[in-house]
Amino acid sequence: MIFGGRQLIGLDIGSSSIKMIELKATGKTFKINRFGMAPLPPGLVEGGEVLDPGVLSGIISGLHKELGLRTKHVCSGMFGGAVIVKKISIPRIDPKLISEQIKWEAEQYIPFDLSEVNLDYHLLKSNQSSETMDILLVAAKQDFIIRYYEAIESAGLHCSIIDVNGFALANCFEMNYGARNGQTLALINIGSGVSNLVIVDNGEVVFCRDIPIGGNLYNMEIARELGVSQAEAEDLKIGSTRASESPPELSAVISATNEMICDEIRNSFDFYDSSNSGPEVGSIFLSGGSIHIPQLVEAIANGTQKDCQVLNPLQNVEYSAKEFSPDYMNQIAPFLAVSIGLAARKVGDS
Repeated sequence: MIFGGRQLIGLDIGSSSIKMIELKATGKTFKINRFGMAPLPPGLVEGGEVLDPGVLSGIISGLHKELGLRTKHVCSGMFGGAVIVKKISIPRIDPKLISEQIKWEAEQYIPFDLSEVNLDYHLLKSNQSSETMDILLVAAKQDFIIRYYEAIESAGLHCSIIDVNGFALANCFEMNYGARNGQTLALINIGSGVSNLVIVDNGEVVFCRDIPIGGNLYNMEIARELGVSQAEAEDLKIGSTRASESPPELSAVISATNEMICDEIRNSFDFYDSSNSGPEVGSIFLSGGSIHIPQLVEAIANGTQKDCQVLNPLQNVEYSAKEFSPDYMNQIAPFLAVSIGLAARKVGDS
């Protein structure tokens, strides 16, 4: 959904924090100009739904002022159950007629009243059949969009684009690793409340799904099994990523939770396999604040039987060592993928 604007701030609104980034583009090279994070109160954003735009607006405005940004045009991303992304095939027609035809096709796939959603689509290049054409259909509930829009505009900024977090993740990957033609890859951003899963085939997104599970699951399981508060569970979780060894009871909980997350990822791959005729996923790239949880990457690799590695959102994105220390950038790198992908968008991108 594009509302107008030029240079963009990437605003990643998550379940537990917002991330705001400004990139400077020089040709095809990007450099981080400003970056900041701010925590969100529990329950302010749940499953991608903004429950109080006024409170969120104040947090956005405060972070924008703290970073001293002059740019006011924002690209933000949506996620969760209010966003539907579906690969469909339709009879081959003149591309100019797709926008009208897609409204009729959407009724079969969108579980909402079409009067309540914004529809968009992308024509995929993969299907060269003379009889059909593949399209990536995107639908988002209007009331969810309005709350994002209100929160950003009330902060004194301009909401130029509302993207999909999964697409931003794919955008960040291509910036850093190229299109990887001839390969089918899965990108997974494990957030605090939701994990974004995207499958990219020959450089095109062909599958996008948000898994309602993330880093907060560790807090819940630690609190339940060890009888501690959520705040104490968070401290124990963070401590497990830094200490060489964790207490046996904590290690057992983390290991069991790793398996829960792995099961959900496997289920999503099974759903992809059953609903798409595309090739099997070869490799997985992981991002998000939970990727440093002990043995999580290994558990996903073992559970899916796929090559699994951590996505580096700074592989081809530069930053000033005077503004940001390398240690700090290494620490925050897992959180950057979606915000970088949003900030690199241009008005008019499809």
